[in-house]
Amino acid sequence: MSTPKSQKSLRGSDLYERALNIKQSTVIDKKGKETVNDEAFLKAAKVLMEEPSKKGKSEHDQLQIFTKVCRSGAKRKTRVVLSHAHDWVIWDHTGAFSFIKNRHSNRMEVAHIVRVEKGQENIGFLPAKNGKSLNDSDEILERAFVLVGQDRSLKLICPTVAVCKLWYRACTEMVRQINAAPKGNPFFQYLRDQWNRADTDRSGSLNTKEVMQIMKKMNVTKSKKEIQAEIELFDDDRSGQLEYKEYEELMKKIFSDRPEIKKIIMDMQRSTGGEGHGGDEAVSLKMLHNFLNVTQRAGRATEAEVTEEECKQKIKEITQQEDATELSLMEFAMLLDSGENSVFDEVKASLGAGTEEQFYMSRPLSHYWINSSHNTYLAGDQLKGHSSAEQYTYVLQRGCRCVELDCWDGEKDDEPIITHGHTLCTKISFRSVVETIAKNAFGPPANNPYPVILSIEMHCSIKYQKKMWEICKQYFGDQLLLLPDNENAMEELPSPWELKHKILVKGKRLKPEMIHSSQAQEVSDSSSDDDEPGAVGSVAKSKGSREGAEQLKAPAKKEKKKVTLEQNWSTLVYLAAVHFKSFDLPGKPFEMSSYSEKKCKKMCGDEASRLRFVHHNFRQLSRVYPFGGRIDSSNLHPINAWASGCQLVALNFQTGDVPMQLNYGKFIENGNTGYVLKPPYMRETGVRACEVNLEVRVLSCQRLPNNNASRDIVDPYVRVEVYGVDEDEKLNEKTRVIDNNGFNPVFNDKGEKTMSFTIRSRENAMLRISVLDQDVGQDDFIGQFCLPVTCIRNGYRHVPLYDANNGTVHSAGVLCWFSQTPRTT
Repeated sequence: MSTPKSQKSLRGSDLYERALNIKQSTVIDKKGKETVNDEAFLKAAKVLMEEPSKKGKSEHDQLQIFTKVCRSGAKRKTRVVLSHAHDWVIWDHTGAFSFIKNRHSNRMEVAHIVRVEKGQENIGFLPAKNGKSLNDSDEILERAFVLVGQDRSLKLICPTVAVCKLWYRACTEMVRQINAAPKGNPFFQYLRDQWNRADTDRSGSLNTKEVMQIMKKMNVTKSKKEIQAEIELFDDDRSGQLEYKEYEELMKKIFSDRPEIKKIIMDMQRSTGGEGHGGDEAVSLKMLHNFLNVTQRAGRATEAEVTEEECKQKIKEITQQEDATELSLMEFAMLLDSGENSVFDEVKASLGAGTEEQFYMSRPLSHYWINSSHNTYLAGDQLKGHSSAEQYTYVLQRGCRCVELDCWDGEKDDEPIITHGHTLCTKISFRSVVETIAKNAFGPPANNPYPVILSIEMHCSIKYQKKMWEICKQYFGDQLLLLPDNENAMEELPSPWELKHKILVKGKRLKPEMIHSSQAQEVSDSSSDDDEPGAVGSVAKSKGSREGAEQLKAPAKKEKKKVTLEQNWSTLVYLAAVHFKSFDLPGKPFEMSSYSEKKCKKMCGDEASRLRFVHHNFRQLSRVYPFGGRIDSSNLHPINAWASGCQLVALNFQTGDVPMQLNYGKFIENGNTGYVLKPPYMRETGVRACEVNLEVRVLSCQRLPNNNASRDIVDPYVRVEVYGVDEDEKLNEKTRVIDNNGFNPVFNDKGEKTMSFTIRSRENAMLRISVLDQDVGQDDFIGQFCLPVTCIRNGYRHVPLYDANNGTVHSAGVLCWFSQTPRTT
C-alpha cells in the first residue's frame, strides 16, 4: 500500500525540523572575540537545499517547490534549489513551456546577496495594486522570505514554515560567512568553484567527462584524447579519475602556459642584470622589488616605495611558504591578475580618495558630482514598466544619493501614490517608498552615512500633500534637513560631512512669506521639461508606444498643469526647484534647476558656454535627466553634463547601457559613497590639469566566461575607448580577434601595436575597456570596465570585468600595460 502524499510531505518536513534543531556553537577567534558558528547546521541544510542529482528522486523534492512573487504581484510555482557548488540560488518555473526559459537569467549568486529578510520584515511583500498596498496575511508572511540582491530581489513563499526557517537561516549564515571570510587567493578559489560545479555527485573525484565539462566552461580547447592523456599524467593512483590535489596540479600546469608573462619576466631579468635563481621563468626577490618600484611606479614619484621586506611578505603570501624567496611564472601571473594589481588606483577608490575623509567631504554640496537616479521607482521601460519600492533599496545600496519620486493623488483612499504619470506604468504607495528609503538610505550593508536627496515631482492636491508631510515626518523625523529662518543669508550649501544621515527634499515650495500665511500659490506641477515635445505622456505617438497610444490619448502638446502648494509640505523642502533664467541671474545657494538632456546640450555646446555653466555651478546645484522620449529607459551620455559642472546627472539604473557603466566607474572613487569632489577649476580654486598622452597595450584576457557549455568556444577581441568632451569624444581602437580561445587569448605575441590617445581634458575623460566575442551578424558582449582617466595606474595592470549591469564577472580579466605622460607641444 502506497504512503499518502500528506505523510510523505510530513516525512520531508521532519528532515527540515531535524536540521533546524542543530544548535549554534560559539568559537573564539584569533583576536579573542567570541563568534557564532553555525557550520554544523549549514552542512545539514545544504543537503536539503541542494539541487538533486536526478530530478524527482529526492525524498524532499516536493518541498523544493516554492511560490515566487513577481514584481507585478503575480505568483508562480517555482522549483528553488542551491547549486552543487553552493554559489547560486537557482529557480525554474514548473508550468508549461518552462523548459524554454533561459536558466542563466533565473539565478542569483550567493556572493551578490546583500541581505536576507523575513516576510514580516519586507515592506509590502506583495506588491501594491494601483498604489494601494495589499494585505499580506500573517500565514503567508510566516512562510515567506526575501533574498535582496545587488540588482534585484527574489521573493519566495515556502511550502511550510520549517522550510522557510531553514532557507532563511542557511542563506543568512552563508552571506555572513562570505562577508566575514578573509580574502584568499582568487586563483585557488576559482579552481575550487569549478571543481564543486563539476563534482555533482559529491564523489570527491572527477572522471574524464567531468574534467571535459570544466575545460569547456573555462574555454580551454582540448580534445577528449588530450584530456585523457592529461588525466593519466596526473592520476597518481591510476584510478582513471582525478582527486582534488591531482586536479589542482593539472590546472597549475595549464595555467602556467602564459607566453605574455614569460616576456615580462625576460624584460625584468634584463633590467636587473640577468639575475634569476630558479631558471628562466622565476622571479627573484630583487626582480620583484625592482619591478614594483620602477615599472609599476612609472610617473608616480610621489608614491611610497615598496620595501624589500614588503616584497618578501608578498612572496610568502602568494607561495604560502614561509621560506620562499622567489615566485614561479604561475605565481607571478597570480600577482598580476589579482585585485591588488587593479588598474583602478586603490588610493583614489578609498574613502577620501587619498586625503583624510573629513577634509575631502567638507566642501559645499555644489562642489561634488553626486550619484543620481531618474524615475527611481521604475524597474522597466517608461511606458508600461513596473514600479517597485525595492528599486530604491537597489540604487541606494549601490551608492546613489539622489532618488526621484513622482507623486500623484491616490484613487480610493487618502494615500498618495508614485507612478510615471499619463502612462501605463504600475503604481506604488508613497508610504512604502518613504519607509524603504528610511530603512535603506544609511543602513547595511553599504552603511553609507552621506546625505540623500529626494527629488520630488509634485502632482498632488493639497489634501495629499498634507498626507505626504505626515508620512515624511513619521519616517524621517529629525533626519529631515530644514531651511533656517534666515535662509536668505546663506552664502553656500553645507558639506556632505555636516549633513551625515540627513534627508534633503528637493521640489517646488511656497515663497517664504507665504509659508506662514493663509495665501495660496499656484506653480507648474513639474520642475523640469518633461512635457517637452516627444516626452512619454505628452506624445503617445512616439516610436514603440503604439499599443499605449489609444489608452493614453494625450494631446500632441499639452498645457502645463498647475498645482497649489501646501504650507506644511513647503516647510520640508530644503532645495527649492526653480526654472533656470540666465547665467547672469544667479539664484540663492539652496535654489536648483533641472535640465533635460537636450537643453543641457544647447547650454554647453562649446567650450565657452560650458565654462559659463561651470561657473554657474560653483554655487548652484544643477540636475540633468534623460529626454522624456526615451521609452526604453535608455540613458543620456553623462560626460558632457559632468564636464559642465552639473552635479546630478540622473540615469535609469535599471538599464545596463554604456552611460550607466560610465556612471558606475566614475563613482568607485571615494569609496562608492556617491560623492566625488570636482576638479579644482570647477570649484574656483585652481587651474586645469595639463593634457596627457595615454598609451594602452592589451596583452591578454584570462578565464572569459562560457556559461553555455553547448556554445562554441569564444573568439574574443578587446575594444579600448575614451569618452570625453570635444576632441576627446569617443576615441577608440580594438585588438585583433583570437579564434577559439577564451581561456587565455594572447594579443601581443605578434607585436600588437600600442594604442595611443591624446587627451586634452583629462579631468573629464573616462576609459572603457570591453571584451566581445566575434560572431556572425552582431558580436556578443562578454564584459567591460570603466574608470576615470585620473584614476588609471601606470604599468602592467589587471582590468577586472563586469557584466552589462556592473555585476562582477568572477575570475575574468584583461591584462594591459598603461602609461600616462604629460603632453608636450
